[in-house]
Amino acid sequence: TMLERGVKVTVNSDDPAYFGGYVGENFAALERDLGMTREQADRLARNSLAARLVR
Repeated sequence: TMLERGVKVTVNSDDPAYFGGYVGENFAALERDLGMTREQADRLARNSLAARLVR
């Protein structure tokens, strides 16, 4: 996967009120539907922190 190859992949919630998916719900869907592991979820969360616009 891109994540395994070191690509800085993130999980986002673009317009959650309109699309009905907040970040926590998106993570839950990845775990439920794609079998995402805790290690993968942790890496995605760390990537999000590293990629944020405000520091």
